[in-house]
Amino acid sequence: MRRNRSRDEPLQPETGIMGEMFVENQYRNPEGNPYGWDLVMLETVLAETNIQLSLNTDVHEVEATGD
Repeated sequence: MRRNRSRDEPLQPETGIMGEMFVENQYRNPEGNPYGWDLVMLETVLAETNIQLSLNTDVHEVEATGD
């Protein structure tokens, strides 16, 4: 959704849940350990009821319904 913004306000794109997870990982896992990233992903999926976790899966097409 676009909105009017002042000239002094920097443009900050909407990153969604992946952006939130990346920021959380940078905070909790500054050394970049892959196990830390796995934990951030698992905790996010367990906390969010509208996410389905599919491990070792390739996604070729997505269909969304609703709003």
